[in-house]
Amino acid sequence: MAVREAELQGEVERMNALTTTEKLKADLLSKASVEYETKVSPCKYNSFFHLLIIIIIIQIVLLATRLIVLNMLCGLWNSQIFCLRIYATFKSRGTSIIC
Repeated sequence: MAVREAELQGEVERMNALTTTEKLKADLLSKASVEYETKVSPCKYNSFFHLLIIIIIIQIVLLATRLIVLNMLCGLWNSQIFCLRIYATFKSRGTSIIC
């Protein structure tokens, strides 16, 4: 009888040890998850927002470049019209001009 009680006691102690081990594992996993969420996840969001800001800046630069080119073309167009007006004026006066 004493042998059986010792075996049962050993079995209870093993089950308690397994239960304690599982609780410790769960606690560590929980702490690790919280640390991950507080340290790594914001980095993901920060990286996403940094990428979004970079894309917006690139779009602004492209738009500004298009506006500059358009402005240059308009300036060129206006200067050609101005040049033609000057040419027409000089031609009407009978004077030659190279434009």
